[in-house]
Amino acid sequence: MGRRADYLFPKLEGANYMKKLTLIRCCYTPKGTFGTVVLDEYPICLMLERPLFFGLNGLTKPNISCVPAGCYDIRITKRHPTRSDGYEVFELLDVEGGNRTHIQIHIGNYIDDSLGCLLPCESWSRTSGGRVMGLSSGVAFRRFMELVKKEGVTEILITDLYQFAGESR
Repeated sequence: MGRRADYLFPKLEGANYMKKLTLIRCCYTPKGTFGTVVLDEYPICLMLERPLFFGLNGLTKPNISCVPAGCYDIRITKRHPTRSDGYEVFELLDVEGGNRTHIQIHIGNYIDDSLGCLLPCESWSRTSGGRVMGLSSGVAFRRFMELVKKEGVTEILITDLYQFAGESR
């Protein structure tokens, strides 16, 4: 699990203020996990992830599950660094104590475009065959990268809607 999200609690007057990046998950289904990304209380995009699956060891299943809720450091890295079409992405660090690696926030329209990564999008839909999809992923991804880089955010809180609402009261 990620570390405690200390930035959910009020900051002292005059203290340095870091913008909060939060993924608020609203729905877990067998077809996918759905949420909204909020930067300092302003929604910037939706997020599509793989369904949540736990293994016998109590940890999420690598490559087929979304990451567990928690607070994670993020860093900029390059997706497909050896390919000519590689591009900058954010990567979540120390997911489940390092048992999950290369968890990135990258472009993708379908669950199959991810091995446990997070896919920004503008809206959700499904194909005529019932396949879940995130629409306008490239647009949402570019906006996400621009805003998060501009604000210098270095961590993301992934939480569930009911937990987020409970924390803010």
